[in-house]
Parts: sequence; C-alpha cells; structure tokens
Amino acid sequence: MKIDSTPPLPRLQPLAGKSATRRAGAGDAAQAAPGSTETQDIDHANVEAIRQAISEGKLEIRAERIADGLIGSVRELLQHDLS
Repeated sequence: MKIDSTPPLPRLQPLAGKSATRRAGAGDAAQAAPGSTETQDIDHANVEAIRQAISEGKLEIRAERIADGLIGSVRELLQHDLS
C-alpha cells in the first residue's frame, strides 16, 4: 500500500529540565550532531531507510513480529512487578 498524501512527521525536540531522563553515558551522544561518528541512541541511517521505504510503499509490516515483541515486553514487566 502506498501513501502519497501523508505529510512528513515533525522532528521531535529532546526533553529538557528535571523530568528528562537519560541513560548513563548518553549525554555526549544526545548532543552529537546528526551524522557524526559518535555513539547515538538513534540510527539515523536506518531511520532514513525506513522513511524511504515508506515513501516508496515498500515497507513490510510484520504484525506477528510486533505482537510477539509486545507480548514479550509485557511478560518482562509483569515478572519484574511480581518479584
């Protein structure tokens, strides 16, 4: 299915202030410029490849794989809460 009329998603801005949480060691990576060689939480090349696949109507959605991942996450959360 190809979607032509969907506008591009807006870029999200990082959270600021006391409510923002970061993983240990992520401070430098979060401030790194996109495309730099420093370690980042976001793989910008992968994001661009996904955007390209969406724009070309070639993105394959595997609902079973998504469902399995969600079920696994819920199981981990429930086990963590029970212990």
